[in-house]
Amino acid sequence: MLPFQNAAPTPARDWRHIVRFGLNVASYKFALGQALLELAAQQQTFVPLPELAVSYASRLCEHLQVEDRQSTAPQSRFLDACRSRNRGDPEAAQLTEATVRLGFANVIDAFHISRGGQPTQTRFFVDERASRHGITLTDHLLELANGQQAKVLPLEVDARWNLVQLSWACGWVPPWCHSKWPRMKTPSTCTRPPGCGAAPSPVSGPR
Repeated sequence: MLPFQNAAPTPARDWRHIVRFGLNVASYKFALGQALLELAAQQQTFVPLPELAVSYASRLCEHLQVEDRQSTAPQSRFLDACRSRNRGDPEAAQLTEATVRLGFANVIDAFHISRGGQPTQTRFFVDERASRHGITLTDHLLELANGQQAKVLPLEVDARWNLVQLSWACGWVPPWCHSKWPRMKTPSTCTRPPGCGAAPSPVSGPR
């Protein structure tokens, strides 16, 4: 067990718990995390859903160009809309509308859930979709996004995202990929980045 896993909670540790130990059944958590850091770095507090949708969906569109599998679910209308946008259709405004309608169904509610299904002590935003059609970024997030670790946090999110999507592309689910979906038994053909070494043996059955 890594030393920071049981260390006293701090905003930075809670953020990393979310990124590293939250359930990985889709990559939405990573896209939302990057969008939150981007908007907080601009010193925003209240973020309307359409504005959040632009940054959030753009991150997913970028990763879909590298790896088409961004979820363990067999189908996603939202991801299909992002794929269509990468092909030039629909227009950006239509993707924003689809993201507001489909893209936040679960990720906002589940974002703060970490290891063991427990919420982190630190809250990085307040969900105000029902009352104001948006979210309010907390001081904890603003401090992280503009503090000493501001440059490294987005890189950490992207690194974890890359590892998770690589595992899906290869057809294996490593122990650190906490998914409630069944583990895939037969790895598909994939290209491993330089320096990664040999692909691990496929993992069969949940641990």
